[in-house]
Order: sequence, then structure tokens, then C-alpha cells
Amino acid sequence: MLNFATNTEEVTLSKLARAIRRYSTTRAHESWEECGVPLARFDDSRSDESRSDESKIGSAEIALCLACVRVEFGEGALARHQTAGCVSLALAPMRISGARASSGRYEVSVADEIRQSIEEFRRLRAAFGLPHFELDSYVRNQQLIFTWRPLRKP
Repeated sequence: MLNFATNTEEVTLSKLARAIRRYSTTRAHESWEECGVPLARFDDSRSDESRSDESKIGSAEIALCLACVRVEFGEGALARHQTAGCVSLALAPMRISGARASSGRYEVSVADEIRQSIEEFRRLRAAFGLPHFELDSYVRNQQLIFTWRPLRKP
């Protein structure tokens, strides 16, 4: 982006900035679902003794359900969201031995792995002619935030 900015005319940058502001303003006035999960929930570097059974995710499932607007951890998480009306996907974050959620590297790795899961979900839904609800994710304040368009009109 910096290379683009240094090699582009002022008029083009001004038009790009206006387009971004228009997009942001339009999106802010639209209805979006949002679900946040602390990055620490994805951290398996803590010892098993220091975690409850619910938060042990070494081999457990992690599922995001767009209809229920929630992320679930644990055995059977995805199966619990296979009912009529649920639209769910499995999330599989990378485990980094000894990583800490505050380290930055771990944060980026989890976000990248989740983003890949989301991209696969979007590709598969599009391939079958199904909506993907513009599902996306980003990191803010040590939380992984998922956003998507509501499944039903409010």
C-alpha cells in the first residue's frame, strides 16, 4: 500500500480516500451481525491442569454458527449447529506451541488461519450458488471479531 501511495498521483489518492469513506459510511448504516471471541480461547499453550474441560481445544471442535450468532468450543460443537436454520462452519486455528495471545505473532497466526477457514466457507457456498453473507473477521483488542450480514432481514 505504501508503494502504491508513493507512486500515485494526488488526485488518484484523493479519489481512493473518498471511495473508502463512502464505503465506510454506507456499511455503517447497514445491518450486520457481530460475534467476538477472546484470542485466549484459541490459545492451547496453557497446561491442561490450568484449563477447564470446556476450554481444552487441542483436538476439540470450534464452530461458528451464523444463525445463532455464536462460537462454540468442544466436542460436538459443529454437530450442535447442523439443525434446520443453522448455518455453521468449522474453525481450525493453528496451534503455536508456547505462544501467547498478547505476542502479536500468535494473534496474526490465529487470524490468518481463521481467515482461511472463512475463505473456504465463502468459496464453497458460492460454488453451490448459496449466499456466504459476506462473512469476514478481524482482530480488535485481543478479540477475534466475526462479522456477516444477517441471515434474515431485520
